[in-house]
Amino acid sequence: MKFIAGGCRPLYEMEQVLPGEDPDADWDPIMECNELREAGDAAAARKILMDLCQSDLRCLYGYGLCLWRLNRRDEAAAVFRRMLWLNPADNQGIRSLAHRLEDGENWQP
Repeated sequence: MKFIAGGCRPLYEMEQVLPGEDPDADWDPIMECNELREAGDAAAARKILMDLCQSDLRCLYGYGLCLWRLNRRDEAAAVFRRMLWLNPADNQGIRSLAHRLEDGENWQP
């Protein structure tokens, strides 16, 4: 198989934390999104996911860094721009990351 002959792929494992995970809650947003999507309501599923991202900007931060690390620079820049739109005060320091990315720097830990 050609894809196996391609060699090693980048692999990163992140902490397994589910959004909305609360042992006292009866609502699992990920399960609800899956059910909505399977029922043909992709727009409602996307809205729930986007609301989760907006409520937890740390999620977008990690996603943007992962994209940058995988050299998916345009996608990473789009995530950082979205974060700045959602959080113009930029208490996470995204503006400096976005500048580094735009200046052509490679991802550094």
